[in-house]
Amino acid sequence: MQTTRSTTPTSEDAAPQMKVALARLARLRTLAQVLLIVQRLGWIFAGLVALAVGAGLVDFFIRSPGWMRGIALLFGCSLALEVLRRRVLPALRFSPPLEELALRVERSVPGRSVGLTDVAASGVGLALHGTGHAGPDAPTAAALAAPVQSEAARRLAGVGMFRFVQYRPAGRSVAVAAAAMIAVLGLLAAQPRLTWIGAVRILAPWAGMEWPKRADVEDATNVRYHALGTALALRAGVIRFDGSTAGDDQVEARYRLIENGQPGPVRRMLLTRQDRTEAITIADERGEARSVPALLYESLIEPAALAASRAESGAAPGDVEFEYWFTTSDDRTEPKRVRLVAPPAVRSAQAVVTPPGYAAGAVPERTQDLGAGNDERATVAGVLSGSTVTLTIRLNKAVPLPPASAPAVRDWLFATLGPEATGVTLQPGGRASDTITLTMTAAKPVRLVVAPSDEFGIRAADESVLRLDVTEDRPPEATVTRPAENADVLSTATLEFTAEGRDDVALASVAAEYRIARPPGGSVGASPEAPDTYTRAAGLAAPQGPASRTLSATTTLDLSAIGARPGDELWLTALAADTFNLDGAAHAPVRSPVRKIRVISEDQLAEQLWAELAGVRRTAIRQTEQLQRLREDRRATPRLTWAGRRVER
Repeated sequence: MQTTRSTTPTSEDAAPQMKVALARLARLRTLAQVLLIVQRLGWIFAGLVALAVGAGLVDFFIRSPGWMRGIALLFGCSLALEVLRRRVLPALRFSPPLEELALRVERSVPGRSVGLTDVAASGVGLALHGTGHAGPDAPTAAALAAPVQSEAARRLAGVGMFRFVQYRPAGRSVAVAAAAMIAVLGLLAAQPRLTWIGAVRILAPWAGMEWPKRADVEDATNVRYHALGTALALRAGVIRFDGSTAGDDQVEARYRLIENGQPGPVRRMLLTRQDRTEAITIADERGEARSVPALLYESLIEPAALAASRAESGAAPGDVEFEYWFTTSDDRTEPKRVRLVAPPAVRSAQAVVTPPGYAAGAVPERTQDLGAGNDERATVAGVLSGSTVTLTIRLNKAVPLPPASAPAVRDWLFATLGPEATGVTLQPGGRASDTITLTMTAAKPVRLVVAPSDEFGIRAADESVLRLDVTEDRPPEATVTRPAENADVLSTATLEFTAEGRDDVALASVAAEYRIARPPGGSVGASPEAPDTYTRAAGLAAPQGPASRTLSATTTLDLSAIGARPGDELWLTALAADTFNLDGAAHAPVRSPVRKIRVISEDQLAEQLWAELAGVRRTAIRQTEQLQRLREDRRATPRLTWAGRRVER
């Protein structure tokens, strides 16, 4: 009998096919797990990048300190670990049973389309767990399960497993992560230095990396010593990060006074923008000095006003220091100190005036107190030209004096006394002293502005002005005092002739001299002519002892004795000489204007008398006529009455 083979699949036939199907399901599970991990890692990476970039931008504006960035880094790491624990760790542990995976496959749209409903899960379950029957019914159960497994394996083999996976979530996650990476690369390309600084500051806050300063403030005061009692200009230059010189940055000065090593309270003051730039020298990254334009900020402060306790504490001027520094929103200069120094000042001055040798007996040596050079005492009046003046100036502190070399002394004199210090001699210096001794020969009025500088270069705050009013020794004056005026005399007359000389310092001599002038012979009406030389009638030299400023020489002239006759003129004059003799120069004797005495005859005298009498007669007649007219006018005036009484008009 021929045996017919059954077409019903057995368990032996379904086993290889089911193994292939199970392997495909296992690969599907692995792919799903990888995609889930990629999806979650992509979002986490993008979030961390965004968080780091945001933190870097915030830090760029607020310039947070290192401890704050450290706390933020710890918080970010904790957050990242928590997110990894909650999101990535479950994805790593994702491994659903193949039976559950088959159930999800048959419920999916692709699974329903190929008829996997109620087949895939059953076949996979029977393949993995068997029929669950033992004993004599086991072969029957296996025979019944074999067709189901075979059908499930066949249907699973007829469909691609990748159709059951969603790639879009993972793709979106990768795209977002790529966008975050591109953004970081863009920042790195656009601002590599800033990006690197930001990354180091956020990821390694302990590294001490600093942002470039948006408003770099530099000290432009450049003062080491300052005079007490004068305003100090605090000056700062702001260099913008973008290279511009415009901005509305606030520059604050913080300062305090340090007395005897004890710092006082810190005070604050905003500087005023000056709207102008100034070249500031700074050191670049390589330590080389370079000059850059900076916007200037400035404000005045009176450091001495802060030293209210200096007098109480007994602090010396050299023990007071002014400490200051400048701050902006993200920069600060190093503290600097300015030593407050009392400026030099004139306490007193004295002048000793010694007259020149020729006037030693006429002008006494004198000493004058000039005070501090700020009132009327500071003027030495009436200094005779050629006198030696010694000025002794006493200061409140010692100042350095120049060495004995001529150029150094000259420069020091011009800097300390002003441009009129020509001819002034300084006693040998080269050391510090609180007394300045000057000598000079008075030749013209001098105005000395005393403004010394101390060893710190601090110049006197108040100028002391010392003046010398120099008077020249004028030539003498000569005058004929008698006769007092021109006159006409007879040839037999006797004249009293007095010549007087005056000088502002001292006279040496005075003389009375005359000349006789006669008309030339044969020239009727011609003017008298006199010889070139004078005849001395009397002379007087200055007596020994105190100098005289006035001398008179008197004599009597007998006209007949000196040969004067009618028609002649006697020219009288005085000749005076003073004692001036300075450096070989002397005044020439001075002659007075001529006093003319005309010699007349007796007939001419009679004519003059009759002419004078006629003038007197005419004057008397005029006065008589005027008196007569006054009487007639009175008689012609009417009389007025009032209240019965006569009133004269």
